[in-house]
Amino acid sequence: MYHSADPKGRFEESSLPSHHVTLKEFQHTIQVCSLLQKNYRGKILKYQLGGYGVILFGLLLIMLIGMTGDGGKHWGDMVMYILIYLICVPIIHKVSNCFQNKLLRQAHFVLSIVCRSENNRYYLRRGVEVRPGYQARWIEFSVINHELPDKKDLLQLINFRHIRIAE
Repeated sequence: MYHSADPKGRFEESSLPSHHVTLKEFQHTIQVCSLLQKNYRGKILKYQLGGYGVILFGLLLIMLIGMTGDGGKHWGDMVMYILIYLICVPIIHKVSNCFQNKLLRQAHFVLSIVCRSENNRYYLRRGVEVRPGYQARWIEFSVINHELPDKKDLLQLINFRHIRIAE
């Protein structure tokens, strides 16, 4: 799910090794996130392809009805079929997007929970924060600016960052 052409090279080019993050922990985080996202991504793709399949089937059905018609006697029937198709396409698209958006929200929520647990377990102590990307499509590893020379506690660091952002 979450993959890169050269994960070891990307890891070494980043500033993560300078913050004492190991390649093993980096790969473990990506593997855990991928494992938990697998079911959601499959369902999202299924709903998306299902909606497009129904729309394509309707188009083929309308074309088939049009070709096997009465030779032009009742052209009004064909216009009615086309109008019904044009009304049904946005409805089918909207319904499939509703299911897809529900699953995207769930996937993003699950990924944010995993990122939070990984932060608490390993990364925040090393000055790195793991965050979910847009619609849970990627994972961001961000280095936290250390502006706290005497405050090394995890909770103090998080509180300081959020108070500073709110001001």
